[in-house]
Amino acid sequence: MSVDFGDGPGHALNAFNTTDQGLVYIDCTGQGLNTATPGMTLDGQDTTMNYDKAAYVAVGHEYGLISLDKASAFDYEFYEQWTQQWEDYKAKALIYEQTSDPAELRTLREELEAQQSILGNYRWEPLDTVTNFYVHW
Repeated sequence: MSVDFGDGPGHALNAFNTTDQGLVYIDCTGQGLNTATPGMTLDGQDTTMNYDKAAYVAVGHEYGLISLDKASAFDYEFYEQWTQQWEDYKAKALIYEQTSDPAELRTLREELEAQQSILGNYRWEPLDTVTNFYVHW
């Protein structure tokens, strides 16, 4: 499969026609092309990045990516919901960093840890707006 963007070169990825999820896109581009934004590390441990990603492709929308181990659905609506959850997580992490009340810190930490288990420790930045895509069989 190939994807065209508004700016810059196109991109290739894998497409699989599945019986339960329909057409699924997988981007297995290794280190170098995609940029990951780390979340807040609550446990102080470094995380290993998984370069296998579910790709979310829709003409007129950003080319979205979610680590394959965190993608539980493959439709673009799921990507939009996941992106909103990531934004909510970042806003809550900012509040956590600015809070000094121990009870509030404890509550926020529990909420952040729950969100982090769903979202992962980093977010793959979208590449660009998709102008067209082609599935080659």
